[in-house]
Amino acid sequence: MPDHSSIVVDVETHPVGRHFPEWAKVRIAEEARHESAAPGLQISPNGRVLVIESGVLAARSNDGVCIGMYGRASVIGLERTFASHLKAASLEVVLAAEWLAVPIDVFRSRERPFWAERMFAHQAIDRTKWLVDELSCALAHNARGRLAKWLLRLHHLAGRPNRLPITQATLAALLHCQRTTVNAQMTVFERQGLLRTGRAYINQIDREGLAAESCGCA
Repeated sequence: MPDHSSIVVDVETHPVGRHFPEWAKVRIAEEARHESAAPGLQISPNGRVLVIESGVLAARSNDGVCIGMYGRASVIGLERTFASHLKAASLEVVLAAEWLAVPIDVFRSRERPFWAERMFAHQAIDRTKWLVDELSCALAHNARGRLAKWLLRLHHLAGRPNRLPITQATLAALLHCQRTTVNAQMTVFERQGLLRTGRAYINQIDREGLAAESCGCA
């Protein structure tokens, strides 16, 4: 289960939260809760808007395919403030994450939230482009290049730490391939000196070396 806390992080420090209207910031300060969760846990917004502070969450389709990635500066669930019929995405914590959980009614308290509609429109465009790019990448590139891309992407989203806490099973799920495929490619990367693996973590990541192995997709 996610860890819940009454500690509220200042919205002004969040790269997206600071652009909320002043009335929304006041309500968030009063009603938001700080939450965190470890990798592998399933998360549901459940009538809340999630303002991501750190870590990485993945949205998955019904058949388990990764259809979106959310890191710091992401806002999840805002579309339901004006389109409540939309089904909330299934979310899984990929890298240990922290976020502000804001009751969705906070954003429904004003009529015609045009700012929310504009923000959602930008997110929808970005997500659609991401899905098209990922599909094209999966069709055009081999597992080795795609794995290098995902390692670089996750390392960047995590803030480029010395140790990246992630399992090969999680990587296989993100690439939508067999774990044995990930294991074989990770062994190659390790022999090349591009990284070192441990139990549920990767360290000594050579970004330049992985970039040379990457498929080149963003």
